[in-house]
Amino acid sequence: MRLLLLVLAFLAFKPAFSQEKEALKQFAIHLTLTERYLDTLNWDNRINQLMLDYNLLLKKLEAEGKIILAGGVALPPRAPERYDIIVLRPMTINDARDLLRQLPVVSSGMMRARLYPFELKTSLPLPELPGE
Repeated sequence: MRLLLLVLAFLAFKPAFSQEKEALKQFAIHLTLTERYLDTLNWDNRINQLMLDYNLLLKKLEAEGKIILAGGVALPPRAPERYDIIVLRPMTINDARDLLRQLPVVSSGMMRARLYPFELKTSLPLPELPGE
């Protein structure tokens, strides 16, 4: 009887003792310009450099297999409906948040970002990652 109680107690507290792996999920990041930067007259050399750094980081993340696609709607820079979207390869929520914090356009305050759960309905085949 004691053995049964010990086994039941262990099973009840198992999550506290085990390091369960966080589930991999797909996410999308929705980015919009903050009010100040809707007007391209407020874009100085620092902002232009942020955009270059942002695009270079997207290419790096793509090469690392962390993103599936990234882009923006084809509207004029001053259009309030303009936005970018980044679709992430499946990862943990914490990894997705860390990736979002890496984006220079977000950390600078140039863009606001929202992270959403995402379900990819159709796509081109994904390239194999090194080591897969």
